[in-house]
Amino acid sequence: MTNTLKAKAKINLFLHVTSRTENNYHNLESIVAFANDIYDIISIKSSNSLYLTMDGPFSSSLSATDNLILKAAFCLQNYTNTSYGAHIHLTKNIPVAAGLGGGSSDAAAVLKLLNNFWKLDITDFTLYNICAKLGSDIPICYYGKYSYFSGKGEIITPIETTCPKIYALLINPLIATSTQAVFYNLREEEFSKPFSNRPQSFLHLLELIEFLKIQKNDLEKSAIRLVPEINDIINVLNSQNGCILSRMSGSGATCFGLFTSLEEAKHALTTIQKHHGNWWSDVTLLT
Repeated sequence: MTNTLKAKAKINLFLHVTSRTENNYHNLESIVAFANDIYDIISIKSSNSLYLTMDGPFSSSLSATDNLILKAAFCLQNYTNTSYGAHIHLTKNIPVAAGLGGGSSDAAAVLKLLNNFWKLDITDFTLYNICAKLGSDIPICYYGKYSYFSGKGEIITPIETTCPKIYALLINPLIATSTQAVFYNLREEEFSKPFSNRPQSFLHLLELIEFLKIQKNDLEKSAIRLVPEINDIINVLNSQNGCILSRMSGSGATCFGLFTSLEEAKHALTTIQKHHGNWWSDVTLLT
């Protein structure tokens, strides 16, 4: 039984906001992929009490007591009416408030780990429902594969793909971006219409790329108004040899460029790190 899991970064290949609900939530549509090589690490050890410790390059801005990981753990305790303890340790490698779903991925991972560690034998369906109560990004992070989601993030449809490998170059300006502020700043004319008919599968790389090219991230303009550096990042990505598509992920400020060649993606990474050392950047295979 493993007591360690990788919590992979989430990347919205496009993100449409289709409507605002009466209670001020938003209905969304998105294709999500995951960063195979960019992840937090969650580990669990025995303890009489339930608590969290952290390290890693992005841990300093997080609270070890007011944290989505602990909220997920306590929620699982309450659901099962147990008082088991655990020492949860987070190595935080994913930038915080960056549009990469790091906190959501961490919460999903800790639910999987504690279900095994505490021998609760809870079904994936039940854990998925617990995820949905904790946050809109957590169900898709629990699933953890190429997927289409809609609603507030709780309606998930797996995507069939036999496409060749796609690599993403991720860049973040190291400016924390408030999801709430980005949605608040969003204008209704920036919404998209819901899909009437969308592809169920992508058997060839060209199919996926051509589909993505006619989509967008509806939050991008709102985020740029708050963090103008996002526009600079997109322009830099577009100027790199081999970059076939670039846009912002989630509510930002992380942006990505897609490459079919790992060599070209790594060359672009080296160039960007040389000229923009104040930005965080990395390359990953998408899964």
